[in-house]
Parts: sequence; structure tokens; C-alpha cells
Amino acid sequence: MSEGEKKKVFISYKSQNKKIADWICDFLEDNGYPCWIAPRDEMPGEDYGGRITKAIRNCKVVVLVASSLINDSKHVLTEMSQAFEMGKPIICYMIEEFTFNDSLMYRLNSQHKIIAMDFKVNY
Repeated sequence: MSEGEKKKVFISYKSQNKKIADWICDFLEDNGYPCWIAPRDEMPGEDYGGRITKAIRNCKVVVLVASSLINDSKHVLTEMSQAFEMGKPIICYMIEEFTFNDSLMYRLNSQHKIIAMDFKVNY
């Protein structure tokens, strides 16, 4: 298994929330939890969808940077569907108050949530 396949945490996010996702990734890695995050861990020339699927399959947990923007993201829905079907624990890092759309609600309603608005973090 290559180093890229040994990541413990898969981070899913909408591109507009990249700064927060990068902060989460840095925090986790500084504390000993290697992460897979796009675009950093994408491999040029490899099939993007296949690489994402492999990263989710090989992770221990998925962290979703959750904002209202994810409700319109087919990529986030696909990633959460894969994680859900593979039985991966999903932690929703809620950066704003909003309601998941029905498709995400089905997959995420019973998952763990961290309410980031309760923390004073500069991201």
C-alpha cells in the first residue's frame, strides 16, 4: 500500500470552503492523523473518481466540512454516498447553521456533528 493509501482521514468539502478544510487538515496532521484532501493528494493522470473512491475505501473516518453549499454539490453527495455505503464513520464539521437536503439528510442525519460555530477559530 502506497503512502497515499495510508491516510486515516478523508476530508470532503466544497471548494469555497477550502481554507477551512485546509485548516482542519493541518490541525489533524499536526496531531498525528494523516489526511487525504483534494487537490493536494490527487495524482496527475489518474482517474479522479477512482482515486476518490480508493481514498474513501482506505480511510478510517470521513470529515465533511458542512455548509449550505454542500446541498448543491454532486461531488459531496457522491463522496458521502460512498462513505455511507462503505460503513465509514462520518463527522460533520458544521461551519454554519443549515438543513441538509433530503439526499444528504438520509446519509448524514445520524452521523456525529461538531458545531464549529461554538469555537473561536481563525480560518
